[in-house]
Amino acid sequence: MINGPYFSGHFHTLGGLVQQMFSIQDEGFLEIELADWKDKRRYRLAAIDHGLFSLTDVTLGQLPLILITNPKAALLTMPELEPIHRIAKSTHVRVLVFSTSAISSVQLKVSDGDWSEMSHVNGPLYVHSWDASQYGHGLHWMQVKAIVIIIEFV
Repeated sequence: MINGPYFSGHFHTLGGLVQQMFSIQDEGFLEIELADWKDKRRYRLAAIDHGLFSLTDVTLGQLPLILITNPKAALLTMPELEPIHRIAKSTHVRVLVFSTSAISSVQLKVSDGDWSEMSHVNGPLYVHSWDASQYGHGLHWMQVKAIVIIIEFV
């Protein structure tokens, strides 16, 4: 039996109309397909954070790479297989940011709130404290932006 996400190959984007394809199977695991490498040059960045699986699909050359690991995206939850209750008790938003250039700032915005500076912990990990109980009902959105320093020598 599969007890986690199932990566099932690739799909074609139907002329760009279908950018993501995933579903929750009867057993509770997430089945996720990725747009093909040949034409779209897409790949997947995935992480497990305190037992919660998160992912983002990116195009080759897209930088910086940003993956929000807590809270995880509501559409990608596997409630029968993951400790989803941990999100409601979490004290920090956690984000992984990767770039080949120096990162000068990572900022977070939740729903209609203000932009807030995230703190760099170590490596690609950035955090910001939050009160998860403020977002316990309904769906909310989260934006993260990273500002990188690009130095060009002529």
